[in-house]
Amino acid sequence: MKVVKYTLGVFFILGGIGSISQGIMIAGLLMCVLGALFLPPVSEQLKEKFKIWRSKGIRYVFYIVILGIIGAFLPIDELDAQALKEKSFMVSQKDENPKEDAQSNKKSNFKTCNFVGGDFYIIPDLIAVDIYTNLQEKGFSVNKNIKNEGIDIHCSLSYGGLKYDVIVTGCTPSDIISVETTAMDASGNNSEAIKSFLGYMATLQYKNSKPQEAREWVENNLNKDGAETTIEGITFSIHKSKYSKFMRMQIKEDQEEIIDDNQLEEPSKEKKIRFDGNGNIK
Repeated sequence: MKVVKYTLGVFFILGGIGSISQGIMIAGLLMCVLGALFLPPVSEQLKEKFKIWRSKGIRYVFYIVILGIIGAFLPIDELDAQALKEKSFMVSQKDENPKEDAQSNKKSNFKTCNFVGGDFYIIPDLIAVDIYTNLQEKGFSVNKNIKNEGIDIHCSLSYGGLKYDVIVTGCTPSDIISVETTAMDASGNNSEAIKSFLGYMATLQYKNSKPQEAREWVENNLNKDGAETTIEGITFSIHKSKYSKFMRMQIKEDQEEIIDDNQLEEPSKEKKIRFDGNGNIK
């Protein structure tokens, strides 16, 4: 029993000293007093001098009263505020290190590959051959540039006043990191054809893709420069100029998107061309 009393005594005395050091004077002093009362030598001296202290019930009531007073003088609100400040600081520190979050997302959500010295997210289950063979069937010419440091496949079709360019970029033919589609219209009278083709390109199949949702979003936002949405981790973004529309599919990090002005060049005026809902020439 004495071991317990010594333990409680030391515990409250140390706690009182800590409170005093933080400027919580009254509560700290009362904790030191309570701790001293628990110590057997002090308690025995009080029993000899004061008969009332010999009553165990009186002693316990006295302990409880002191504890209540200590609780009344402890600045709980200030302690809670300090805890919130510390939590806020930790969150702000995390926000100041977006690279750590990005690395975490890379590990948990998507694989990456090295393309020309940089790490990029891979669009899962999107295969280059599936893209360019479908375009070849629609009359596109295909220029494949496959090297050790990465691949880019340029598919193009010019007909009348329209020009379509699709660039597939990746680390390998099965590790695709982006698909960029540009539609240029010299006359400005082929908006439906452009809408149909870019909508068709948004239906490319990848893991957990939602082709109809992607197509509807692209067709509804085609005239909104800078429009952007993310569907199952894949970001669709749109940019436009007077004569052209540009759509990119990629797994995007938090960075400003940069568009090459050459992708939005103004073509020469020629006759009309139209695509149907499946991307075929009418």
